[in-house]
Amino acid sequence: CYNRTRQAAITKEILEIVGGAEALASS
Repeated sequence: CYNRTRQAAITKEILEIVGGAEALASS
């Protein structure tokens, strides 16, 4: 249960970082 929550948080952080990088690249 703890592992799943941790995995979800890590995935969310990665998506935010990738999204920010794509926004910077496209601007």
